[in-house]
Amino acid sequence: MRTFFLLSLLSLVLICTGEAWAQSTGEPTSARPQATTTSQINPPPEVATGKAAGSVSLMSNREFWLSCVILVFGVFIILVEFYLLRAVVREKTEEISRTYTVTLIIIGTLVLISSGFTNEQIAPALGLFGTIAGYLLGRGDARRLQSDSTKGDSDVK
Repeated sequence: MRTFFLLSLLSLVLICTGEAWAQSTGEPTSARPQATTTSQINPPPEVATGKAAGSVSLMSNREFWLSCVILVFGVFIILVEFYLLRAVVREKTEEISRTYTVTLIIIGTLVLISSGFTNEQIAPALGLFGTIAGYLLGRGDARRLQSDSTKGDSDVK
């Protein structure tokens, strides 16, 4: 539990500081190449002030912090689930793993949506998440129906 919590905290810190670090590193703006002749048809692009030449921001500041808040919320929900379900781990292992997986799918979907991706970009991931959730939930129902039918057969004999 302690290792899981520390790894979650470390990954959250790395995610939150990654974009700021990527934007702060780079070359100074005076290092861009200069045109050798005045008749050059395609001059080099101007470097934007305030940003490094090689940095690319994939998310706006609002999207970034919203994604971080959702990740923190997801870690909190996983910790609450762990606290509540720790007593029944040995008896209901499959149901607990199903609960964790569905929670991770929901949190992952919320992070994808809040990150500002378009519908075309997140559609394959949502399809995969839906397939995994359907398999897990459907498999549990099939086993439950099968065990109910065998109980009914043994009661008849």
